[in-house]
Amino acid sequence: MSELFKRVEKRSKTHLHNIMQLAIFTLKEGRRYGINVSKILSFEDARRYPLLRSSGDSLKDGYLVGFIEYQGRAIPVLSLEKWLGFSGEEEENRVLLVCEYSHQILALPIQEIENIHNVPIHSLQKPEISLGEAFTYSVILTLKNQEESILVLDIERLLMECGLAGEGEEGFERVNGSKEIWVAEDSASAREALRSFLEKIGLEARFFGDGEELIGALEQMEHPEEIGLVLTDLEMPRMDGYQVILSVRSQKNLEKIPLWVYSSMSNKGVMEKVKSLGAEGLITKGDYPALYAMLVDCLKINRETLQKSEDSST
Repeated sequence: MSELFKRVEKRSKTHLHNIMQLAIFTLKEGRRYGINVSKILSFEDARRYPLLRSSGDSLKDGYLVGFIEYQGRAIPVLSLEKWLGFSGEEEENRVLLVCEYSHQILALPIQEIENIHNVPIHSLQKPEISLGEAFTYSVILTLKNQEESILVLDIERLLMECGLAGEGEEGFERVNGSKEIWVAEDSASAREALRSFLEKIGLEARFFGDGEELIGALEQMEHPEEIGLVLTDLEMPRMDGYQVILSVRSQKNLEKIPLWVYSSMSNKGVMEKVKSLGAEGLITKGDYPALYAMLVDCLKINRETLQKSEDSST
């Protein structure tokens, strides 16, 4: 595992080149799943981290099974096996995946990490609806000389279901934006969270499952100036956010539409690349104060509009 850890620590900026690094890991009975390496902070030996339980809360029936102390702070430990509906007793897990999603650090107990694969973004597919909502992508990989379909977990949905995401979206004044927001986002859970926030502040949005759907609809618009803002995720199947930026900025009738990235990938390299391609900037998923400020500024909603909206609601 030490060699894999080095590969995470020294991972290249593959996400800047339309490549996603997937860590393939196993759970109960050797079942394999994938997780985006860019969200992993470290692999830890589970035996080194005693599980702390809250005496005031009953955690045993939920996905939140306790906490560990990690780098001086208590972080939640979430059971993937319970979340995925595995039956029977939960097996002892030997490894903790410590991850960060939109500023939330958490630990995921797993059996073991098998390998890390570089996967072209265009090879990611939307999983079949019958598989449920726990997965963002499926991808065919060659593992131990055999092709296998690997499901990539939607950890953002797990956080939402545990009540660990979406905090801080309350307390914003409603606004009246006259133009519609168009959003490219492949994660159903992320779409739900963003739609909820926009509805609470009185803004309308049209959502697309990936960049290709959004660009296709944009190119058919007779009056694209009616769109107030394009908001795009980065990692999506078929057409990712980088390609969305390039496509919008390369078309004369679309180039003046304000375009922002809304992603949990918010490091300096990503920020620099999206701006170099023509995006106005990047907002980290779940950073509602920054998102609200950007929307008010980008949609030219001034304080007078805010006051009128507030007066009309009373």
